Amino acid sequence: MNAAGLFEERELLNTNDFSESDLLHTLWTFVYRVFKKGEVKAQLGERMSVSSALGKNEGRSLEFIQRRERKVVGAKVDILFTKFTNEIGCAEVGKQDVLVIDDKYLDNGMVKLPRTIRDMLCVLVQANPYKINQLYTIGFLMMGLNLEFLVLNVPAGKTVTRITRTKKLSFPSKPENIRMDFLPMLEVTLMGKALMENLARIIDD
Repeated sequence: MNAAGLFEERELLNTNDFSESDLLHTLWTFVYRVFKKGEVKAQLGERMSVSSALGKNEGRSLEFIQRRERKVVGAKVDILFTKFTNEIGCAEVGKQDVLVIDDKYLDNGMVKLPRTIRDMLCVLVQANPYKINQLYTIGFLMMGLNLEFLVLNVPAGKTVTRITRTKKLSFPSKPENIRMDFLPMLEVTLMGKALMENLARIIDD
């Protein structure tokens, strides 16, 4: 209903004047609203990932011969998905539609987001080492009008981490495209919720 409401006064969707916050709270509301009920919570507003901070500061130690490195803050994400104190996923929002060769996509989509959910997985594995091949973390990447869904896990053994991502799913640009374009994004989001709720049960068992 919210998606359809964007076309009440116009035929084509124009987001040129939207900020990243506008995109998150106007186009991508369904990504966090599906978590309104349930054990997994979606926390909004440039949340700092504690798991990311731990990963960035793993080299810090007591000062002895060398001066201790300055503490580095964790990555700030637009949505942080948690089960109590466990961080199990996050989402990044970018203002512009970008190509896979653009800096914004390379920095956020190929480095920051995968690295952050990797740090989350490391923390989960440290707390549940015998469940390493059952654990995973989730990421959503929204760049302009495009959505990607990421899953990171260790499929076998203890060393190789695998990241799986969907193709880009586009937000409908015209009202007649809502049925065709919006449903795949909603399905992916609901799948992400189901995976995170399943992960919460794995952590609890």
